Amino acid sequence: MTNNRVTLTRNLSVGSIVLMVVAAAAPLTCVIGIIPVMLLLSGNVAVPVYFIIAGLILLLFSVGYTRMSRFVDDAGGFFSYIRAGLGSVAGGSASTLAIGAYGLTLIALFAYAGAFAAQLVGSVSGWTDSPWWLWAVLAAAVVAVLGYRNIDLSAKALGILLLAETLLVVVLDVAIIGRGPGEGYSLDSLSPATAATGAPGLGLLFAFLCFLGFEATTVFRAEAKDPERTIPRATLVAVGSIGIFYAATAFLLVSALGPDAVAAATADPTGVITGLAAQYLGPVFGDVLQVLVLTSLLAAAISFHNVVNRYQVSMSAAGLIPAWFGRIHTTHRSPANASIAVSGIVIAVLVVTAALGLDPISQIYAPLSGCLGLAALILMCATSIAVIVYFRVHQRRAPLWATVIAPVIALLGLGAIVVLAFTNLDLLSGSPASSIFLIALLVVLAAIGGGAEALKNRRSRTVVVH
Repeated sequence: MTNNRVTLTRNLSVGSIVLMVVAAAAPLTCVIGIIPVMLLLSGNVAVPVYFIIAGLILLLFSVGYTRMSRFVDDAGGFFSYIRAGLGSVAGGSASTLAIGAYGLTLIALFAYAGAFAAQLVGSVSGWTDSPWWLWAVLAAAVVAVLGYRNIDLSAKALGILLLAETLLVVVLDVAIIGRGPGEGYSLDSLSPATAATGAPGLGLLFAFLCFLGFEATTVFRAEAKDPERTIPRATLVAVGSIGIFYAATAFLLVSALGPDAVAAATADPTGVITGLAAQYLGPVFGDVLQVLVLTSLLAAAISFHNVVNRYQVSMSAAGLIPAWFGRIHTTHRSPANASIAVSGIVIAVLVVTAALGLDPISQIYAPLSGCLGLAALILMCATSIAVIVYFRVHQRRAPLWATVIAPVIALLGLGAIVVLAFTNLDLLSGSPASSIFLIALLVVLAAIGGGAEALKNRRSRTVVVH
């Protein structure tokens, strides 16, 4: 049962929100899947440097982003801030682009999880021809139930899953420190000079992709205990912890791989880290690692599902979509209708893609996740501009550092990554033709969203500012 006048529960702490957004970054999947790709594509061992640079850019972005959260009392994330700073049409476009990108990412995650689960089931039980879409739909159903219920349940599930995957990576890190890398620690991996060799742009681009999801802290504003303090702290903690975790882990993994780290990643990008885990922790841990990759994908899906639900609530309140999507469950105090809607669409798309015979990795996961990366970059650039414009127009009493200097530097850094994303679209998505089509589709939908809000003659509620 849902009711328009029921509000979301305000009980999320800094820790709960950090769990939600760090899970979206899928740390174990990044460690196993992205770090080898960074070695391969950049052609150098300076992976930790790329994580540090990406983290610093996003910390600068977070300065203005979280400062604006004190004045925009809405849980629409990018949508709310762009709308407040650049107007209703730009805000409407941002909302459609964001919800489209996050929705496609959900489909991508379930497709990847389904393919991985089918492979895992085959190796364990002998059922080698189990359909990937079956496991994908089951995973989507589990996430649907969690999204329908109170967000505390999702936070607890994420806490367990995130703890398990993070703990295993930490155990591997400790094992490398305990036994020591065979060739000693790689100081070259910390050298800016090394980072400038090869293809540094690609290393930085993929480092940025490992942070995606942190920006969703503001989406949970309506459920935070003390949003004016909780959201800024959660954002900074999320970015800082992700950056430190990835940089430290990358340093140890590169050191363990030795001078031939790039060659090892090039020869076996999908199995090099699993092999390292088996070497340092034993073959059993290699098997456990594979199971936890699946739970890592599930945790990321839970997080993105909750983000999409809350975007629907904000869009509904703004009049961009029917009010039904924003109704809150009277018992669970959750966006239950939004959860039903997104789950139904995702499951339907998974069934259709399976019927079409699409490959879950190369034809679904790769292009759709590439779309998220590009869309998030564009939205962050627009948000940085919105922060600058908002504080100049409204002349809020805020430090120049938080409202101009940091956003401008972040905009320059993010803009450079956008250029890299466009010029390396094939590497970002793995399927350039599909990605170009999907990105064009997202842009069209975003334009329709912005135009729809304008045509409604500002029917959306006014953004509440202090």
